[in-house]
Amino acid sequence: APQRPDLTVTVSGPAGFSFTREPLQIQMKTRNNGRGTAYQVGGQFTLPAGLTYVSDTAAVAGFQSSFAGGVLTFTGGTLAGQTE
Repeated sequence: APQRPDLTVTVSGPAGFSFTREPLQIQMKTRNNGRGTAYQVGGQFTLPAGLTYVSDTAAVAGFQSSFAGGVLTFTGGTLAGQTE
């Protein structure tokens, strides 16, 4: 059987945060649980109402990112099998 990618996405952040104008880190991880490489991986995350986008580290993982209309979009990533 061919080796295929198997992607999962998890989003995490602090539980029970309040709007205090302090920076808040939300982490979005994409993991390839399969054995095949996943090409052109992308995704979107809608920022919760009341939050302001500041920055992201998508380029560290080889992704491109853009932010518009409250939506952070990631494109172009490559994930080898068994990596995140």
